[in-house]
Amino acid sequence: MDHEMSKDGRLTAPDSRATAGDVIHSMAVKAGLGSVPLVGPFLSEAVQLAIVSPAQRRTQEFLEQVANAINALEQRGISATSLANDEGFQDVVFAAIESGRRSASSEKRTRLLACVANSAVLDAPAERKRLFIRLVDELDASHFVVLKIYGDKLFGVDAGMVDMSDDKALERLAQLVALDGVDREYLALVLRDLNSRGLLTNDYRAGTRLASSNFQRMIISLVGRELLEFVTEPAG
Repeated sequence: MDHEMSKDGRLTAPDSRATAGDVIHSMAVKAGLGSVPLVGPFLSEAVQLAIVSPAQRRTQEFLEQVANAINALEQRGISATSLANDEGFQDVVFAAIESGRRSASSEKRTRLLACVANSAVLDAPAERKRLFIRLVDELDASHFVVLKIYGDKLFGVDAGMVDMSDDKALERLAQLVALDGVDREYLALVLRDLNSRGLLTNDYRAGTRLASSNFQRMIISLVGRELLEFVTEPAG
Protein backbone atom coordinates (compact mmCIF):
# COMPACT_ATOMS: atom_id res chain seq x y z
CA MET A 1 0.00 0.00 0.00
CA ASP A 2 1.33 3.43 -0.88
CA HIS A 3 2.30 5.85 1.85
CA GLU A 4 1.79 9.58 1.62
CA MET A 5 4.60 12.00 2.28
CA SER A 6 3.92 15.37 3.85
CA LYS A 7 5.58 18.50 2.49
CA ASP A 8 8.36 18.32 5.06
CA GLY A 9 9.20 14.74 4.11
CA ARG A 10 7.57 13.03 7.07
CA LEU A 11 5.82 9.73 6.53
CA THR A 12 2.11 9.42 7.23
CA ALA A 13 0.55 5.99 7.28
CA PRO A 14 -2.95 6.35 8.70
CA ASP A 15 -4.41 3.25 7.08
CA SER A 16 -1.57 0.75 7.12
CA ARG A 17 1.14 -0.72 9.29
CA ALA A 18 4.46 0.98 8.64
CA THR A 19 7.71 -0.94 8.43
CA ALA A 20 11.22 0.04 9.37
CA GLY A 21 11.80 0.58 5.66
CA ASP A 22 9.03 3.19 5.61
CA VAL A 23 10.68 5.14 8.39
CA ILE A 24 14.08 4.92 6.71
CA HIS A 25 12.60 5.94 3.35
CA SER A 26 11.03 8.99 4.96
CA MET A 27 14.32 10.04 6.50
CA ALA A 28 16.29 9.34 3.33
CA VAL A 29 13.95 11.59 1.36
CA LYS A 30 14.61 14.37 3.84
CA ALA A 31 18.34 13.73 3.57
CA GLY A 32 18.17 14.06 -0.21
CA LEU A 33 19.26 10.51 -1.02
CA GLY A 34 18.20 9.26 -4.43
CA SER A 35 18.09 5.53 -3.68
CA VAL A 36 17.51 3.77 -0.39
CA PRO A 37 17.25 0.16 0.69
CA LEU A 38 13.64 -1.02 0.96
CA VAL A 39 14.02 -2.78 4.26
CA GLY A 40 11.26 -5.06 5.54
CA PRO A 41 10.80 -6.35 9.09
CA PHE A 42 13.79 -8.72 8.83
CA LEU A 43 15.78 -7.00 6.08
CA SER A 44 14.41 -9.53 3.58
CA GLU A 45 13.53 -6.85 1.04
CA ALA A 46 16.89 -5.05 1.02
CA VAL A 47 17.86 -3.65 -2.36
CA GLN A 48 21.54 -3.13 -3.09
CA LEU A 49 22.65 0.34 -4.11
CA ALA A 50 25.06 0.86 -6.97
CA ILE A 51 28.30 1.37 -5.05
CA VAL A 52 30.48 3.98 -6.64
CA SER A 53 32.34 5.39 -3.65
CA PRO A 54 33.27 4.52 -0.05
CA ALA A 55 30.95 7.30 1.15
CA GLN A 56 27.98 5.75 -0.64
CA ARG A 57 28.90 2.35 0.72
CA ARG A 58 28.97 3.76 4.24
CA THR A 59 25.60 5.40 3.66
CA GLN A 60 24.08 2.15 2.42
CA GLU A 61 25.46 0.19 5.35
CA PHE A 62 24.35 2.75 7.91
CA LEU A 63 20.82 2.97 6.51
CA GLU A 64 20.53 -0.77 6.89
CA GLN A 65 21.90 -0.57 10.44
CA VAL A 66 19.34 2.10 11.34
CA ALA A 67 16.56 -0.01 9.84
CA ASN A 68 17.83 -2.97 11.83
CA ALA A 69 17.70 -0.89 15.01
CA ILE A 70 14.10 0.05 14.25
CA ASN A 71 13.25 -3.59 13.58
CA ALA A 72 14.72 -4.43 17.00
CA LEU A 73 12.39 -1.87 18.55
CA GLU A 74 9.46 -3.68 16.96
CA GLN A 75 10.62 -6.86 18.66
CA ARG A 76 10.29 -4.96 21.94
CA GLY A 77 6.67 -4.09 21.17
CA ILE A 78 7.20 -0.60 19.73
CA SER A 79 5.42 -0.45 16.38
CA ALA A 80 7.03 1.14 13.36
CA THR A 81 3.68 2.79 12.64
CA SER A 82 3.85 4.78 15.87
CA LEU A 83 7.49 5.65 15.18
CA ALA A 84 6.66 6.76 11.64
CA ASN A 85 4.22 9.30 13.06
CA ASP A 86 6.43 10.42 15.95
CA GLU A 87 8.04 13.67 14.82
CA GLY A 88 10.51 13.68 17.69
CA PHE A 89 11.72 10.19 16.79
CA GLN A 90 11.97 11.13 13.11
CA ASP A 91 14.08 14.16 14.02
CA VAL A 92 16.53 11.88 15.84
CA VAL A 93 16.65 9.35 13.00
CA PHE A 94 17.19 12.09 10.42
CA ALA A 95 20.00 13.64 12.48
CA ALA A 96 21.56 10.20 13.00
CA ILE A 97 21.50 9.48 9.25
CA GLU A 98 23.02 12.87 8.47
CA SER A 99 25.81 12.34 11.00
CA GLY A 100 26.38 8.67 10.13
CA ARG A 101 26.74 9.25 6.41
CA ARG A 102 29.48 11.82 7.05
CA SER A 103 31.46 9.72 9.50
CA ALA A 104 33.75 6.76 8.89
CA SER A 105 34.02 6.09 12.64
CA SER A 106 32.38 2.82 13.63
CA GLU A 107 32.37 3.98 17.26
CA LYS A 108 30.41 7.10 16.39
CA ARG A 109 27.96 5.07 14.33
CA THR A 110 27.43 2.71 17.24
CA ARG A 111 26.60 5.67 19.47
CA LEU A 112 24.24 7.05 16.83
CA LEU A 113 22.41 3.72 16.60
CA ALA A 114 22.04 3.69 20.38
CA CYS A 115 20.56 7.19 20.15
CA VAL A 116 17.98 5.95 17.65
CA ALA A 117 16.95 3.10 19.94
CA ASN A 118 16.94 5.17 23.11
CA SER A 119 14.94 7.99 21.54
CA ALA A 120 12.04 5.53 21.36
CA VAL A 121 12.69 3.95 24.78
CA LEU A 122 13.83 6.69 27.14
CA ASP A 123 11.41 9.26 28.49
CA ALA A 124 13.12 12.55 27.70
CA PRO A 125 11.97 15.86 26.16
CA ALA A 126 12.38 16.14 22.40
CA GLU A 127 14.75 19.07 22.74
CA ARG A 128 16.97 17.02 25.08
CA LYS A 129 17.15 14.23 22.51
CA ARG A 130 18.08 16.72 19.78
CA LEU A 131 20.81 18.12 22.03
CA PHE A 132 22.24 14.66 22.66
CA ILE A 133 22.30 13.67 18.99
CA ARG A 134 24.09 16.96 18.21
CA LEU A 135 26.68 16.26 20.90
CA VAL A 136 27.26 12.75 19.53
CA ASP A 137 27.88 14.32 16.13
CA GLU A 138 30.29 16.95 17.45
CA LEU A 139 32.29 15.05 20.09
CA ASP A 140 35.13 12.63 19.40
CA ALA A 141 35.76 9.19 20.89
CA SER A 142 38.21 10.66 23.40
CA HIS A 143 35.48 12.91 24.81
CA PHE A 144 33.30 9.90 25.55
CA VAL A 145 36.20 7.91 27.00
CA VAL A 146 37.00 10.71 29.45
CA LEU A 147 33.32 11.29 30.23
CA LYS A 148 32.83 7.59 30.96
CA ILE A 149 35.83 7.59 33.30
CA TYR A 150 34.12 10.26 35.36
CA GLY A 151 30.76 8.51 35.03
CA ASP A 152 32.20 5.22 36.27
CA LYS A 153 33.67 7.00 39.30
CA LEU A 154 37.17 5.69 38.71
CA PHE A 155 38.60 8.79 40.37
CA GLY A 156 39.21 9.24 44.04
CA VAL A 157 39.04 12.69 45.57
CA ASP A 158 42.68 13.47 44.83
CA ALA A 159 42.55 12.16 41.28
CA GLY A 160 39.47 14.26 40.66
CA MET A 161 41.48 17.37 41.42
CA VAL A 162 42.81 18.35 38.01
CA ASP A 163 45.34 21.15 37.92
CA MET A 164 45.47 22.39 34.35
CA SER A 165 49.03 23.63 34.94
CA ASP A 166 50.30 20.36 36.42
CA ASP A 167 51.83 17.89 33.97
CA LYS A 168 51.63 14.97 36.39
CA ALA A 169 47.90 15.35 37.08
CA LEU A 170 47.08 15.36 33.39
CA GLU A 171 49.52 12.55 32.68
CA ARG A 172 47.79 10.44 35.34
CA LEU A 173 44.47 11.09 33.63
CA ALA A 174 46.03 10.30 30.25
CA GLN A 175 47.15 6.91 31.56
CA LEU A 176 43.58 6.13 32.64
CA VAL A 177 42.23 7.24 29.28
CA ALA A 178 44.76 4.99 27.54
CA LEU A 179 44.32 6.47 24.07
CA ASP A 180 47.14 6.41 21.57
CA GLY A 181 48.54 9.83 20.84
CA VAL A 182 46.78 11.61 23.72
CA ASP A 183 49.12 14.27 25.03
CA ARG A 184 48.75 16.74 27.86
CA GLU A 185 47.65 19.64 25.68
CA TYR A 186 44.99 17.65 23.86
CA LEU A 187 43.70 16.09 27.07
CA ALA A 188 43.42 19.51 28.69
CA LEU A 189 41.44 20.65 25.65
CA VAL A 190 39.07 17.66 25.97
CA LEU A 191 38.52 18.38 29.67
CA ARG A 192 37.84 22.05 29.03
CA ASP A 193 35.54 21.15 26.15
CA LEU A 194 33.48 18.78 28.29
CA ASN A 195 33.40 21.37 31.05
CA SER A 196 32.30 24.20 28.75
CA ARG A 197 29.45 22.06 27.39
CA GLY A 198 28.20 21.33 30.88
CA LEU A 199 29.00 17.60 30.72
CA LEU A 200 31.65 17.92 33.42
CA THR A 201 31.10 20.50 36.09
CA ASN A 202 33.16 22.02 38.87
CA ASP A 203 32.38 20.58 42.30
CA TYR A 204 31.69 23.53 44.56
CA ARG A 205 30.75 21.50 47.62
CA ALA A 206 32.44 22.32 50.90
CA GLY A 207 35.92 20.89 51.18
CA THR A 208 36.53 20.49 47.46
CA ARG A 209 38.21 23.82 46.80
CA LEU A 210 41.94 24.34 47.01
CA ALA A 211 43.81 27.58 47.44
CA SER A 212 45.25 27.52 43.94
CA SER A 213 42.81 28.84 41.34
CA ASN A 214 44.31 26.38 38.87
CA PHE A 215 42.72 23.45 40.68
CA GLN A 216 39.26 22.30 39.69
CA ARG A 217 37.62 19.19 41.08
CA MET A 218 35.50 18.20 38.12
CA ILE A 219 32.61 15.76 38.40
CA ILE A 220 30.20 14.48 35.79
CA SER A 221 27.02 16.53 35.55
CA LEU A 222 23.45 15.23 35.39
CA VAL A 223 23.36 16.06 31.69
CA GLY A 224 26.64 14.19 31.24
CA ARG A 225 25.14 11.09 32.85
CA GLU A 226 22.03 11.36 30.71
CA LEU A 227 24.20 11.62 27.59
CA LEU A 228 26.11 8.46 28.56
CA GLU A 229 22.79 6.66 29.02
CA PHE A 230 21.57 7.93 25.65
CA VAL A 231 24.61 6.57 23.79
CA THR A 232 24.45 3.18 25.52
CA GLU A 233 22.44 0.51 23.75
CA PRO A 234 19.31 -0.22 25.80
CA ALA A 235 19.24 -3.54 27.61
CA GLY A 236 16.87 -6.25 26.49
